[in-house]
Amino acid sequence: MENKKYVVNFFVIDNTGEEIDNDSMTIEAVDERKARTETMIFLQKNYKGNRWEIESITLAE
Repeated sequence: MENKKYVVNFFVIDNTGEEIDNDSMTIEAVDERKARTETMIFLQKNYKGNRWEIESITLAE
């Protein structure tokens, strides 16, 4: 299967409840599920100790 590009929007909240980041990134993956998994791994590594939420994942055109 060929990789597709997905645009992922997310935000990060610190332990006081303040939003510290709101961004989007592009992930290449075979499907949306794999794109979500790769995004979660990225967020866990880069925002350790903070809460984060994936707002949306859309197929890039």
